[in-house]
Amino acid sequence: MRLFLFLVFTFSFFASFAQTASPGAPLRPPLELTSNFAEYRKTHFHSGIDLRVNNKPDKSVLSIWDGYVSRIRFNSASYGRAVYITHPNGYTSVYGHLDSYAQFIDTVVTNYQYKNHVFETDIELPEDYLPVKQGQIIGIAGNSGYSFGAHLHFEIRDTKTQDALNPLKFYEITDNIAPVFKQLIVYSMQKGGYLPAISQAYTVTKRGSYYSPATEVLVPDTFFLGFDVQDYVNSSYFRLLPKKIDVFIDDSLVWQIEFDRFAFDQTAACRGVFDHDAGLNKKMQIVTTYTGNANRQGFYKKYSNDGLITIPDNNIHVLTVKAGDTEFNTTEFRANLKRGNISRPNPNTKNQIHSGYFHDYQTENVVLKCDTGTFYGNLALEKPLIVEFFTNNHLAWTIGYTEIPLIKPMTMVFRNDSLISDKTIFAQMDKHRIINGWKPVKNSNGAYSVSINRPGTFELIDDTIPPTITKANIPANNNISYLKEFVFTVTDNSDEITRFNAYINGEWTLMIYDYKYNNFSIPLSVAQRKTIRTLDVEFIDLAGNITLKSFTF
Repeated sequence: MRLFLFLVFTFSFFASFAQTASPGAPLRPPLELTSNFAEYRKTHFHSGIDLRVNNKPDKSVLSIWDGYVSRIRFNSASYGRAVYITHPNGYTSVYGHLDSYAQFIDTVVTNYQYKNHVFETDIELPEDYLPVKQGQIIGIAGNSGYSFGAHLHFEIRDTKTQDALNPLKFYEITDNIAPVFKQLIVYSMQKGGYLPAISQAYTVTKRGSYYSPATEVLVPDTFFLGFDVQDYVNSSYFRLLPKKIDVFIDDSLVWQIEFDRFAFDQTAACRGVFDHDAGLNKKMQIVTTYTGNANRQGFYKKYSNDGLITIPDNNIHVLTVKAGDTEFNTTEFRANLKRGNISRPNPNTKNQIHSGYFHDYQTENVVLKCDTGTFYGNLALEKPLIVEFFTNNHLAWTIGYTEIPLIKPMTMVFRNDSLISDKTIFAQMDKHRIINGWKPVKNSNGAYSVSINRPGTFELIDDTIPPTITKANIPANNNISYLKEFVFTVTDNSDEITRFNAYINGEWTLMIYDYKYNNFSIPLSVAQRKTIRTLDVEFIDLAGNITLKSFTF
């Protein structure tokens, strides 16, 4: 969920950054934050903050310090147009979803695209090739890439490690409102410490200076907790992720998390740091104490026993939870915990997965390989992790369940080369619709394989259907004197166009792909509109099927 708040950026650091020159604002103040650092996403932590721009007359994006442009990306999805600026103070700032680059950056990108005949670009530049000064305009904020509303995605990274840092640690903001507790969730694991867990939610209300549930909280002897706690700031009614949460049992600190920085190779751990089921199905952001197989995740400042809490007796114990934001506003939750007669099911002994080991699961036609640490915690499933079957004359598999907390990809190796042709794709299905696709390729052992980063239902499909041009803005009379660009809407049953090209009068020309809308646009200069005689476009899908279309003017 997007979050709204008005920020007034001052140019002062917290004491830990006192030796670094104060950063400038990435946009003209005042700024409005729509997403916070480290928030839950389906597959990753949010690596920066999002700043709203559709209310601004001036959408200029500004470098926050002196430095140089070290990387430029232009993608159909992801960050769209993005600029990375490396600064001499040890930080790198990142600006994503730009509507356009400043001219000195755009020239570099365009030259690269035409030289290499590609649209998708990821250019690394040497130091001082494109120097910038603090406050210099580097682009215009917008909606490029996988973005569904105009905004600036803004990050600050540690240049040496490329860890994402919480940008709000670098700025003071106008905020004197403490976080708000809404729910406490008690999770009971299967006996032996297996997921999935059973959850019980307690609604909480504010009682004087702290929040608490209406009743005593009954817990099993061992459990973990989840907190639906949201931060707010002045003049805002939308949620933010707090910066820090401390958990005390009888005044003893037992668990602590601080959303200050993370390494990108740990970003998929969001599926366990947060309740992945609640995030996927209820659009809730619930922080859980269970650390599972993500102990390398730097957010955890104190924990033991994988974040599980044990009540040793039948006495009442006091749970105190404190949540704070970047401006040191704190709020407190209190509850009485008592061990109750809460049954925990015995785990399924046939389908247990221990996350600390390698696992190979074989069916008649494939081997599913899982690395150590693939899963957030040990699993005990009702069904085998992989089940093979036939549907609609296609070989198919169910792998795990949608909400499984998966951290690393799994590898599917096909045991029979005859299953794979040059048109075969490995497709994730939603009912009868392809929602993701992979092209099997030969691994170092000569066997066909695919790497998948999500559970679900998959089919092996021979795709012979080429992409379809469903819409184009070329008028029937071919009068294009007023067009600033050609626009094509192209869809494909495999849900992926892997290559595309456009040629004006036989010469390659840039075609820009907007993945979220299936749109391909070809910018037209005044000279091109006057001299164009032919336009040829081609679209190639994951299976290599080609659609060609020619126009004469």
